[in-house]
This record gives sequence, C-alpha cells and structure tokens, in this order.
Amino acid sequence: NRFTECWVPDYESENNLAGDLSHPTLKPTTPLKYIGALTRIKDKAVVKKEKHIAVILSGPEPQRSILEEKIIKDIGHYNHTATVVRGLPGSASLIPSTGMIKFYNHLPSAELNTAMLEAEYIISRTGYSTVMDIMALQKKSILVPTPGQTEQEYLGNFLMEKGLSVCVEQKEFSLAKAMSAAFDFDYKIQAATNDTLLTKNIQRFLSQSFTPAFG
Repeated sequence: NRFTECWVPDYESENNLAGDLSHPTLKPTTPLKYIGALTRIKDKAVVKKEKHIAVILSGPEPQRSILEEKIIKDIGHYNHTATVVRGLPGSASLIPSTGMIKFYNHLPSAELNTAMLEAEYIISRTGYSTVMDIMALQKKSILVPTPGQTEQEYLGNFLMEKGLSVCVEQKEFSLAKAMSAAFDFDYKIQAATNDTLLTKNIQRFLSQSFTPAFG
C-alpha cells in the first residue's frame, strides 16, 4: 500500500496465464495495471525439428537432481532427438552427448532461445518466467511442478485445464508416458500477441505528475 501502482505480468482478460495467482478475489487497494507476459525469448527464423524435445531443468536441490535422474534414465529410449539443459552453470560434471541427445550444463540466453525454438515440445518446471517464455513462442509443453511449491502445482493444473500444457507430477513422471500424453493432448495454443502493454504503461506512468517524496 506504500506504492503508487502494482504492475502485474499477465493479461487482464480471460486469456490470462496465471489464474488466481494474478487475479485474486481479494485485490489490494493499490491500483493494479496488467502489463502482459514478459519474456526475454525472441521468435526468429529457426527450423523446428519434428518431435524434438528441449528439456530445461532448474530449481532447488534435491528436486532438480531427482527429475534429472528420471529424464536420463528414460531419454536413451526416446526415438527422436532431444536437447537437455541441466541448469548447472559453473558445474564441472559433464554428461556425454550422443548423435541424438545433446547435454549442456548451461546455455547463454541466445543459445537457449535457439534450443527452445528448435523444439516441438518443451519439458520444464512450472516457474512463471519459463511459462511466459513457452507461451510467447507458442510451444507445446510438458510442465513438471517442483514438489512442495504450491504455486507451481496450481499453475500447472490451471494451464492444463485451459489446454495450454500437459502437467505431470514428478513422482509419476515417465518420459514415455509424458510424451504419449503430449502427442494425444489437444493443445489450444493461444495466438501470439504483439505486447505493447508494458510500453504503454511506462509511457503513461512517466507522463504523470508526482509530488516528490522528499526534497
């Protein structure tokens, strides 16, 4: 309540991405301004590979490693190509790549951008920034909420109900079953929007006159 406005990275309409997380029944008295989805990912001319998956691991231990072990155990049996980004910047441990499966401890933003664009399917946690990236690129996804993080669990179920993603609990995760579910899932990918909400809000905000708080 000490702030002039609260800016929310989502859409005000029913086509929003976060449900009750960004549209609570009880709202603050501070004025809310919805500024659209925010993403650093850029759509560009990259050839998408059929049934290619990009696995983007992240989050706290030991949950990151638990999901990684499940992925590694299964991915050798996947009959298509894949890129696995382990989410371990600075780690000296390496997993050898093959002709079909490429492993990276970490990828800089531009290379991660390309890896996501190449994929037909993205497997990741349900972190909101990653969700906004996936939706900006209109990608099919399989989201695996971090156990115990209730906001990720809610978001995964919310997006699955809207037809935007498949959501799978980590304890039940099997790559073969997850991919089979994704192949059969009726994805209702939303059309990309040319977001100008953030720019418009910045311009509106800067054009207003404010009484200095001190001086």
